[in-house]
Amino acid sequence: MPHRVFVWTLFGCTATLRFDLTTLYRSSLKLRAFLATALVAQMLAVPLWAQECVYVTNRRSGTVAVINASTNTVETTILLPAIEWCDNEQPPINGIEPAGIAVSPDGQRLYVTSGQCVLYVIDAASRKVVRSVPVVGEFERPGEVAVSPDGGSVYITDNRYDNDARQGGVSALDATTYNTRKHMGLATGVSQIAVSRDGSRLYLGTQPLKVVDTQSWELVRSIETGGFPSMLALAPDGGVLYAAMSLVPPRDQQRGVFAFDTLTGGLAGSVPLASTPTWLAIAPDGRHLYAPEPRSGQITVIGTEPLEFTGSIPVEPLVKSLALTHDGRTAYAATDAEAIAVIDTETRAVRATVPLTECGRVTCGGRFLCNPYEPCEPERIAVGPCLATVTPTPTRTRAGTPTSTPTPLPCPGDCDHDLAVYIEELVRAVNIALGLAPVGECGCIDTNDDQLVTVDELVRAVDMALKGCR
Repeated sequence: MPHRVFVWTLFGCTATLRFDLTTLYRSSLKLRAFLATALVAQMLAVPLWAQECVYVTNRRSGTVAVINASTNTVETTILLPAIEWCDNEQPPINGIEPAGIAVSPDGQRLYVTSGQCVLYVIDAASRKVVRSVPVVGEFERPGEVAVSPDGGSVYITDNRYDNDARQGGVSALDATTYNTRKHMGLATGVSQIAVSRDGSRLYLGTQPLKVVDTQSWELVRSIETGGFPSMLALAPDGGVLYAAMSLVPPRDQQRGVFAFDTLTGGLAGSVPLASTPTWLAIAPDGRHLYAPEPRSGQITVIGTEPLEFTGSIPVEPLVKSLALTHDGRTAYAATDAEAIAVIDTETRAVRATVPLTECGRVTCGGRFLCNPYEPCEPERIAVGPCLATVTPTPTRTRAGTPTSTPTPLPCPGDCDHDLAVYIEELVRAVNIALGLAPVGECGCIDTNDDQLVTVDELVRAVDMALKGCR
């Protein structure tokens, strides 16, 4: 009889289950429902993307490069329209100067902030700017951007100077209307932002660190750090907040990565470094931190349990930011060399380099500085699913008569026929298996056309979500 082995990690516990699919199918509905729910519950913790894309903002050209993570090639470059909504005496280069970038949880939208008080909304499938939202009023210098786990809110940090004093704040925008829902002004600048996995907390890079309740929009905690945090990274379980910073006297300008308990606000540990990291990224499993150091020309790797230095990855020149794929096996680093370094996190070595060559803007206007040969200057990186549909090139016969590309076979669980299986489609399939929805809502899950969805068919759909349609 066919057997299958599953290893699940749920709520911090790991269990291995080996079972006979035939016997399981004949078992009670409750047991089958439990298995189906467990399959999806395990996957809700990590986005399932058959193919990933890397999105890179270019500061000098005002563009977003799209890199296919499977081929490590630039597929296209998205031009951000030059819009001037800020009254700055010295406008950004080319009138745009992208600041932060974030991908919505479903991968449908990219959000890019600009130094000209603009939030660009990009459709990930068409790879076009669909909205240019003015973020004026409370804003003077929009900075980093983040999205709530449910995709309903977009958070933007603000930095401004008033009588030579740095001030700032954070705002929550509705992800449908893009109206400002809430704003919180602060007497200090905000360098970075992090959102808890359940969406209930915002962590702001200020001195002291601020913790905001996203529902009541109130400060629930201030964490004294002894320095100004330049970068933040939140552990996947939300228990520890990591900050890259330099301590001020009397601590002799100690630099490094500091860990703070988010419940008590106490210092949980630190790793001294030669220089303050330019970025912080945490692995999806929370076991390692990646901290680029500007002085050493390397990315320092820090283990989190215990908090200690575990190695380094040589990358030159300066690394400004980096992002990891959702399996944590590859990191993409924006460098000063007009290129993206592709890093294997297991071997801790640069596996490839993706050059950025098409960044110049041909047309500009007003008082913006324009140069069609402007060099690339990658600034921020985000990773998301590749949603763009590529039209296959028709094959031709010897006589030159075009023939259409063969229709691909149905992919189990691909309800929307986009050659990828997402969590929402798995949930739909489970509902069909439990009799809560008709088979017609996702016909391809019923691979044998018997108008029933079995555990075996759910397993195949999960396999397609993990490995991609094939």
